[in-house]
Amino acid sequence: MAGVDHTYENFATTFPDGRVATCAACANVNDADFGQRVIRSRAIDMRFVLDQLTGPRPVWKGSALSDPARIAMAGQSIGGAAVPETMVQDARVHAGINLDGSLFLPIPDSGLARPFMLMGAPRTTAPGNAIGNA
Repeated sequence: MAGVDHTYENFATTFPDGRVATCAACANVNDADFGQRVIRSRAIDMRFVLDQLTGPRPVWKGSALSDPARIAMAGQSIGGAAVPETMVQDARVHAGINLDGSLFLPIPDSGLARPFMLMGAPRTTAPGNAIGNA
């Protein structure tokens, strides 16, 4: 299992050499396409992480413990929203779970060829009026 945090999207990331990267994305959070840009960026990040963990020269000493045929991805909120886009871009992700994340980018009309779970509460317009419910 690996946890991933996305540099430049949080308050601060401190690297082993002492450098600190601050939140560059925070200045753009109100942009109309912010969600789509973050999701695309995170999918690229996840492909890089998978390359580093399972590629021909993995950087993690325990990489032999990973089974590339059993890679799944789960995330919550915007992390969950990045799961289906990562699955579209990278067939190494064999299953995914989006925990309460909006879908900023559409899932292809053909769907996903691998298991994907979208879990969350229904959106509402007013108390008791769930969108999509009669």
